[in-house]
Amino acid sequence: MSQRVSQRCTATTNAGAPCKNRTARGTKCWVHLRRDAPHLRVKRSGVHGLGLYTTKRIKKNKKIAVYKGQNLSRAQVNARYPNRDAKYVLCKTKNKCRDARKTTAGVARFANTARGTNKRNNARFAGYTLKTQKNRGIPAGKEILVSYGRLYAV
Repeated sequence: MSQRVSQRCTATTNAGAPCKNRTARGTKCWVHLRRDAPHLRVKRSGVHGLGLYTTKRIKKNKKIAVYKGQNLSRAQVNARYPNRDAKYVLCKTKNKCRDARKTTAGVARFANTARGTNKRNNARFAGYTLKTQKNRGIPAGKEILVSYGRLYAV
């Protein structure tokens, strides 16, 4: 059985004191995440593991979140993941990648892909910014699904 690792929330309360809540899914607890990204929730996914969900409708072609992590070159990614098991790496060009595996910053890393399911992607990446599709929004309560490119999960 795996043990969940948690950390103290990095936000401050309205009184200016450090938050005493703990979190295992980001740098901020769910209370402060709700303040910073009030339209998003991380919870169990119907696709795989944890997923990113909306709490209210997000209109078409709107920013959802930014994919945060360590910037790496393709050579560094290949050296770090020789078995091609880079589950949290997003590469936008031949030599510019971001690895979110070791960070707890940002919720965009929880967006799953619809590949291998009967579901359809409802978001896209524009650089490292997760956005809704140009032609449709995402209804409240839906999981955000995005393509990570043709090299993902090969």
